[in-house]
Amino acid sequence: MRTYLQNAPWWVFSILQGVIFGGLMTVLELHEHPERSPVGVVIGGAVQGIFFGAIMGPLMAWQRRGLSAAAGDLSTSDTRTAARAATRGPVPLDDDVRHAAARIAVHQLSSLSRFRWVGLITFGFVFALSVVLAVASSPRWWATSVVFAAAFVGQLWWPRHLQRRVDLLTADADA
Repeated sequence: MRTYLQNAPWWVFSILQGVIFGGLMTVLELHEHPERSPVGVVIGGAVQGIFFGAIMGPLMAWQRRGLSAAAGDLSTSDTRTAARAATRGPVPLDDDVRHAAARIAVHQLSSLSRFRWVGLITFGFVFALSVVLAVASSPRWWATSVVFAAAFVGQLWWPRHLQRRVDLLTADADA
């Protein structure tokens, strides 16, 4: 968790995500279609960045508020330690940090569980579509297929991993 963005307003996330996404789309479009007008490609990337940022900014701010609430009143370094311990690494020795890590992991698990089927359907569909495109049009789509296959597998694996972390973090608290 990036603690310096922990309390940032939604519009900061919108600008950040929009610039990154729009810039990436511009670079990819210039690489894929060098014959197109650079001005048109930059305008297209800016429009894509605006729409992406408008959606992702509020979503990221909402997620950050949930994580901040789960972390509680910890210091910045303890919040960073708890966020890391929620997903990996050793169980914190400090009870407050361990309890915060367990709350963060539970928050992430419940958030992921809420949208799990949407993710499975979306990633499965886009994976199948990219395989069809790889066979029918260009082998470059195989790279996209690998990315969406990994995202699909992640939707199956990540909840189990988080549940194991919750069990580990709460088992040490009970012992």
